Amino acid sequence: MAKNLLQNVDMTYPTWEKIKQELDVRDNTPPSEKLGTLAFCPPTQNSVWSTNIPNYPKPLVGIDVPVLLKPNNWNGETILILGESPLRNDKNIIKGQNVIFGTPYAVHQDINSPKQCIVYKLIFDGLLRKGYSVYLTDIIKVWWKKKNLVPQRNDKVILRDELNQIPIHHIVSWGKRADAALKDMKINPTVSLLHPGQLNWNNWKLKIFRKAVYNNNLNYAKNIYFNPNGDDKPTTPEIVASEALTDIFNAIP
Repeated sequence: MAKNLLQNVDMTYPTWEKIKQELDVRDNTPPSEKLGTLAFCPPTQNSVWSTNIPNYPKPLVGIDVPVLLKPNNWNGETILILGESPLRNDKNIIKGQNVIFGTPYAVHQDINSPKQCIVYKLIFDGLLRKGYSVYLTDIIKVWWKKKNLVPQRNDKVILRDELNQIPIHHIVSWGKRADAALKDMKINPTVSLLHPGQLNWNNWKLKIFRKAVYNNNLNYAKNIYFNPNGDDKPTTPEIVASEALTDIFNAIP
């Protein structure tokens, strides 16, 4: 189990009304009623928000509502983290309801729910502890199975609207799609990171060893991965989160 995260981190949905119009979402339920107003909380009966929206004629549609996380010790600056797209699992299908709303990386639930989101939450926790607000959104706003996950014009229009609504001081892109979309929009991210998802951890490990070699500091990788039994220690959420936070803080002016 991973460590505890900050408590009482305010979670708001400042861009949802505009995004709801752009996506033609006809459920008028405020996200705060279903997903809460505090980040990193234990799962509740409202951890899933599902509804039926006939204008999305797919059996399973995923939409993550962008959120703004704000710590008690806010330093006045906001970091936008741009991910790729929401994902859903066929096990999430609910009879008679085709759209499942959530938050990016399930930040409305605790650190261990779901397990694959631990690494992301550790990164957000590190940023919040430094006093930064964190705005989380994806370049592709709507997901369904077999959808061509290439950002469309409407996705970029929505992102531009978000940037106009939220005072953003630093932008972090996660993954190639997010980074390419920003550059196509003539927006230079503060830092372009490898995607922190577990499927990409081998690339994070390679990055760590490259850094050790190029900086002539083999102890950097040895301290992280050395195992006296002979095999490397496994890559963990804590290792990837620490490396990602180092890259972000090194890039912030």
